[in-house]
Formats: sequence, structure tokens, C-alpha cells
Amino acid sequence: MPFFIADIGEILLWLTRTLNTVLAALTTLPGATVSGLHPSALQVVLIYVLVLIVYTLLYRLQPRSRYR
Repeated sequence: MPFFIADIGEILLWLTRTLNTVLAALTTLPGATVSGLHPSALQVVLIYVLVLIVYTLLYRLQPRSRYR
């Protein structure tokens, strides 16, 4: 059992390093930064409302299974 746990640790370590590498590469792309943006509280609330609306629409438009 301890070998299994060590393997999971190695996998998680590799995954974390890979994700950090990918994120570092993404930050070098043009327009990949959000510095200089200062949204007001109203703008943040409106963005959350927009995300909720899109999520609700996507949920309602997905095909339903007969066995649900």
C-alpha cells in the first residue's frame, strides 16, 4: 500500500509541475494579462449574472435522457 501512495504522490507532483509550465507559457501570449483592469462592484455582479445566465441556458438546452 505505501508504494501505491508514493505513486499517487509522484503523479500529483508531475501534474502540478506540468500545469505550472502550461500556465507560465500562457502568460507570455499577447493579451493574456488582466493587469490594468479595475472593474467596479456593479461590473463584477453583472459578470456573475451573465455567467449564471449562460450556465442556465446551456443546462436547459442539453438533451435529456429518458432514464433520469
